[in-house]
Amino acid sequence: MISISPAQFCLFAGIALVVAEFAVPGVMICFFGAAALVLAAVYAAFPGLPFTAALALYIALSLAMVFGLRRFLPKTFKGRSSVEAGDPDDDDVAGSLVRVAEAISPDVPGKAEFRGTLWTAAADEPVAAGEIVEILRRENLTLRVRKAAKT
Repeated sequence: MISISPAQFCLFAGIALVVAEFAVPGVMICFFGAAALVLAAVYAAFPGLPFTAALALYIALSLAMVFGLRRFLPKTFKGRSSVEAGDPDDDDVAGSLVRVAEAISPDVPGKAEFRGTLWTAAADEPVAAGEIVEILRRENLTLRVRKAAKT
């Protein structure tokens, strides 16, 4: 029978939870893994730590990390899903004029050529291939467009 110390168990559990974060979105599991890693260090420093004290410490660490750090980390790991005109990070997307390569209808996206690449494009009105449209915003990999004003 294999015997591992509580410090080793916490170390392995912490690593497993941190790695599991890559498979489960939401930036939540990593906090429990980090708490387990801290608990592993505490167990290594204090090998005679009673189980109830370790459990209380783990719960306190987990809650402190979840409520103390969760609001800061998603901004780091998540991308932005929409970029609007006037946004300082719009990367000059909104307001650009592009040519429609495949017709767009309100319920079926088409294609528009932007910077030499075909993008999925969606509009609230039908737009024929070859027409010029204005990009309103980018929603992930889809350009939300409208017919360009005639000049």
